[in-house]
Formats: sequence, structure tokens, C-alpha cells
Amino acid sequence: MDELSVISCDLYRGYVRENKDFVPYFRSATPEQELGKLPLGSRPAKRRPTGGVESLRAIPWIFAWTQNRLMLPAW
Repeated sequence: MDELSVISCDLYRGYVRENKDFVPYFRSATPEQELGKLPLGSRPAKRRPTGGVESLRAIPWIFAWTQNRLMLPAW
């Protein structure tokens, strides 16, 4: 199980961080941009207006996956 966990974690991180189409897909498939406008948490919803997955904050990231019922980060 430990080996499977390491492999799946590496593949997941590689996909969301290295795939240039992932963030546009994420923004079109989830309500991330709308959730980012809500007054949740003490930090801005985005670090930068553009960029990869690193530019997103945790609260809109998790809430967006929850809203479309695709719990990819939990897998």
C-alpha cells in the first residue's frame, strides 16, 4: 500500500502541476472563480491572476472539487 500511495501521489502531482491544460480545465469544470470571490478565509483567493495550480489558494481549490462532486485531491 505504501508503494501504491507514493506512485499515485507522484502521478497526481505531476499531472496537476505539469499539464498546461489542467488549470483551464479546472476553471471551466468547477466554480473555482466564483468561490474565489467569496469572503472566505483571511487570505486572497489567488496568489497571481495567471499561473499554474500553485497560483490557487486551498479554500477555493477544495471547495471547487466538492461542488462538482469530483474529489480528485482526495483520491
